[in-house]
Amino acid sequence: MDAATYNSTLRAAQADLGKVRDQFEELKKQKDDLEALVALLMRILPSQPQLPMQLPERESFELPEEPKPARRRRSPNGTRKLAIDAISRTGRALTVPEIHRYIASIMGDSAPKRESIRVLMLRSPETFEALGEGLYGLKAGHELAEEDVEAA
Repeated sequence: MDAATYNSTLRAAQADLGKVRDQFEELKKQKDDLEALVALLMRILPSQPQLPMQLPERESFELPEEPKPARRRRSPNGTRKLAIDAISRTGRALTVPEIHRYIASIMGDSAPKRESIRVLMLRSPETFEALGEGLYGLKAGHELAEEDVEAA
């Protein structure tokens, strides 16, 4: 670069610096004016009471938890026992519709729906095992005793 370029760059930088200084001085004057205004207002206004260091405890609007009722276990003479009985009598795994037909033949119109039997099978993995899609058998040790079969 030549001397003319340096000189023009220097003059531009000095002009920018002058503008920034003017802005700085203007902002400093505004700051001083605001500080004076705040000081005057603090003398005029009564002092604001300070908040106490410890606030009172907030009131709780939560409802107390009610104990959940214990889940009622069905008697062994219910649907579960009838499903065990149906599988034990045939000696093979049964589908849900087959188990439903057996239970309906004993209970009549008060027999549970097929979906309820399917849910019973799924929720009792300790007793029933899924052997296929919709096919359930008994796990070892859950066959009914002879007196239970005769009582059913």
